[in-house]
Amino acid sequence: MTDPSDIELRALGRECVRVQKTFSLNNILRTREMLGYASTGFKTVYQAVPFFFQVNRPGVPGFVPFPRPALGIYGFGRTGFARLYLEANPDNSLKDILVLRPVIQALTLIGSTGSVGHTRSSDLDYWVIVDKRSLDDGQVDYLEKKCRSIQAWAQARHGAEVHFFLMDPQDIRDLKLGPLDEESSGEVMPRLVMEEYYRTLLHVAGRMPLWWTTPPGASPEAYNRLARVADDILMTTFQAEDFIDLGFPENPGPREYLGAAMWQAHKAQRDPFKALLKMLLIKEQVDSGLKAPLLCDQVKAAVVAAESVDQMPVDPYYLTIRRVIDNADSHLDLVRTAAWFKIHHPFDHVPPTPQSTKARLMENLRKEWNWPAEKVQDLMQYSWWTQARRLALGEELKAVLLDLFSHVAARLRQDYGAEVMFQDDNLARLNAQILSRYADHSTKVEELPSVFHRQGMPKDMNLVWTEGAWRLCESAGVDEDYFYSNPRLVRVAAWLVQNQLWGPGVRLRLRPGHRPVKIGAVLGVIALFARLFPVVNFADGANLGLLSRPVGPKALVVNLEEGAVTTRPLTVDVVYRTSLGEMHVEGLGPLGFPGAEGFTLVAQWAAEHHDGPVDQLIPFVPPGPDQEEMELGLKAALRRYRGRGPQIRKSKVRLDLD
Repeated sequence: MTDPSDIELRALGRECVRVQKTFSLNNILRTREMLGYASTGFKTVYQAVPFFFQVNRPGVPGFVPFPRPALGIYGFGRTGFARLYLEANPDNSLKDILVLRPVIQALTLIGSTGSVGHTRSSDLDYWVIVDKRSLDDGQVDYLEKKCRSIQAWAQARHGAEVHFFLMDPQDIRDLKLGPLDEESSGEVMPRLVMEEYYRTLLHVAGRMPLWWTTPPGASPEAYNRLARVADDILMTTFQAEDFIDLGFPENPGPREYLGAAMWQAHKAQRDPFKALLKMLLIKEQVDSGLKAPLLCDQVKAAVVAAESVDQMPVDPYYLTIRRVIDNADSHLDLVRTAAWFKIHHPFDHVPPTPQSTKARLMENLRKEWNWPAEKVQDLMQYSWWTQARRLALGEELKAVLLDLFSHVAARLRQDYGAEVMFQDDNLARLNAQILSRYADHSTKVEELPSVFHRQGMPKDMNLVWTEGAWRLCESAGVDEDYFYSNPRLVRVAAWLVQNQLWGPGVRLRLRPGHRPVKIGAVLGVIALFARLFPVVNFADGANLGLLSRPVGPKALVVNLEEGAVTTRPLTVDVVYRTSLGEMHVEGLGPLGFPGAEGFTLVAQWAAEHHDGPVDQLIPFVPPGPDQEEMELGLKAALRRYRGRGPQIRKSKVRLDLD
């Protein structure tokens, strides 16, 4: 290919400047929208973060003792953050904080920030783009520590959740976007991450991504040509050094869409509403044979086509919702509800500011969907819904997500065969987590539809025995509005711990019933479970394998519901956690087996099923006059187990993609 002439370069430069100007204007207006939605703490953090990367001073958040700190953001002196610094420090000079060779090439945000999707639960996800190859290991380590320090300050001082991703430009171009953990899916679906990055990015400071200067519809070849000749474009309005080449957003393949579906099924634990919308986008692509246009291209086209400020800001979140709603072919009311709650957080019952972009959008959607005002009012009062009603909505979302995931996986295997049948540690791990989350088993302790449903759960609860089951109710409500029920009291205690609903400040009252249960015994067994079974986080479980197998200690709970009425085990429940984070409750035999046979059964069970040390079998006996005798009987039974050793082990079945 011959080099372009000066005329061609100037024409290319003018087109780049035109696109870049529309992006910059839209970026400014989106930033204003974000500051309008943001809480005071969120706004303070956003305005302070760039400054913290300029300096490394004791007493300033982000300070890390290091003799050669890597500092500075490219072009910081030309930003509004520099003006904020001068306004706050009128006696200082900007030269005091400028850096001759700044190391941060660009500071950008990814996600819902600066869109109608920004709610009270939104966080700040920064891509801190640094040429790591130009730094030594100590300086990279310094930057990582600095990011963690700023993150801790934001949470502690302002209650703002901030995440920093230290990204190298060459790694971005090579689609090496980081390990799989709770916040990043770069190893599973890098092209989809790049599509979302270009679609939602809010430019904070530093160089602007070069892709946002190319006209809509530009091919990868055209982009690569621009990246190659950008330095040769000699125009006062186009300075190549102000842009950074992060690569062209390529169309993902079937393996990525399978990984994306798994990722959303997993992430639904945190935000089921967002997961439903994203899963529907994945379904649309898969059903189209992976030929549906990329959303980032649609967003760019809409930004460039805007003819005036009145048509801006072009909101990437709204365009995403618009596309999901237009292509939803089932569960339409549920999809609309999910979209509504992504625009307006369920626990935020204060309506958006009248005449704001968000308020106008919500009213337009209400009219378009023919929702009566009463329905909107009901959704705005979500925080007053009964727990049972909230959990019912969560279970409906969970069921639909499982159906969508199954549809996507089946369609990909049907259409692409061997391309999606592969052994990949990250996908296999995700698949194991999904099967664990969505699978039903009689001994498995039920989980909340998502961790989102922990929000607003009562801190003051009643435990009631009625109609053959134990019920958990809000103390301020009525017994009929229970949010969990099970015939076994041990299962209720395990449910509270498994779902992280127990902690300081939580109160549990026992209503008088037909059983000789004491509240002290209930609280004691809950405290034991909380101590023995800490939560298994996704990242922590990376090396635990793909088998759902018991790990760690097991609790042997004896006679919790019988009280101090016997010196022999009448009921024994075994409680344990698995390597995938599940909790299980198993009864050792029929309820009410007589006399010393109970101790024998404990020893027999241990010999057949427990392959760990005997000190990992932790007995719990309700307090009472016969507690000591019961404990001695259990210890004697476990000594017999120690002599026999494990005889039989449960089979372990590998979880795979089939």
